[in-house]
Amino acid sequence: MQYKKISAIRVPLFVLKNLKKNPTMNRMILGRKIMKLASDIAAEKKAQRLAEVLDKNLTRNEQAAYSSVPARIGFVFHPSFEERLARADLLGPEPLDISISPWTLFPEVPTDDQPRRAYKALTREEEVQLFLCYNFARYRLSGLIEQQAARFSRPGALDMIRWHERVLQLRADLVSANMNLVVAMTTRRRVRSVDFAEQVSEGSMALLRAIDKFDASRGFKFSTYVCRAVFKSFNRLATKTGQYAQRFGKSFEPEMEQSHHDEYLHDIRQADLLEDVREIVDINAAELTELEHSVLVDRFAMNGRDKKTLAQLGSKLGLSNERVRQIQKKAVSKIHDTLHQRYLVA
Repeated sequence: MQYKKISAIRVPLFVLKNLKKNPTMNRMILGRKIMKLASDIAAEKKAQRLAEVLDKNLTRNEQAAYSSVPARIGFVFHPSFEERLARADLLGPEPLDISISPWTLFPEVPTDDQPRRAYKALTREEEVQLFLCYNFARYRLSGLIEQQAARFSRPGALDMIRWHERVLQLRADLVSANMNLVVAMTTRRRVRSVDFAEQVSEGSMALLRAIDKFDASRGFKFSTYVCRAVFKSFNRLATKTGQYAQRFGKSFEPEMEQSHHDEYLHDIRQADLLEDVREIVDINAAELTELEHSVLVDRFAMNGRDKKTLAQLGSKLGLSNERVRQIQKKAVSKIHDTLHQRYLVA
């Protein structure tokens, strides 16, 4: 692409040619196009320089972790973030001494040796401390992002990675501590035509948004705040589902998309096989004895009557149940061999 330098900005020649062909073109529109083009070129060069700096200063794993840090992150400010003593408490190298019960959608079945673990909710003090640490971590990460944008440094990049990991861990702790609440609200407020897992997923997204916006310094409990947020998300989901049902009318039914051709072929083959077996018995192609023929016909109701049990046949023929079973087995074996030789092979 050919460029021409105008006021320290390299402008493609096709833009200038377009301007000559259309002298009435709005100069403001052209100016905005030139500035946007300049900003895109500058952003591309900045990204190339950043990639070169990262290759020189960070390992591959550190580059991947650095790239996962967002370019901008919000936080809920608290005055204690700027106090030295409070910052030292929130900045401590040791993890928070807060016990958070693990969450699972399908809890384990209790046994005699291992009873079900009781769920322990956070106290008010633990909840406030956890939210302060979470927002302070985002506060520190936001400052590091601004510093790195102005001037890159390896120590600052490593600090960004550490604080980003701490942000993710604290958010995961808050999610785990309140996920049972989302499941309970999903059970209480079911949305028609929506799968339970999908509704739990919608509530989880509302929980994440509530965690990012909640201000623990106002004195409210987080459970009250998140309940309203989750119920609002359920109302939006119900509205969206209702609009979809009104527009399309019929929901997707997987059963209607399934083909029953294989089952149809199976039924036809089974009917043909039964007909072949009946023909073998009628013409005695398997060379059954009179006793074997009588047992087979009465046992499997080939004469149109009800099936007889082994005990009924034994009392009729004066034989034991085991003997009748042996005669039946031998007769079925003869029919199987005849069916294979004369019908299936052919």
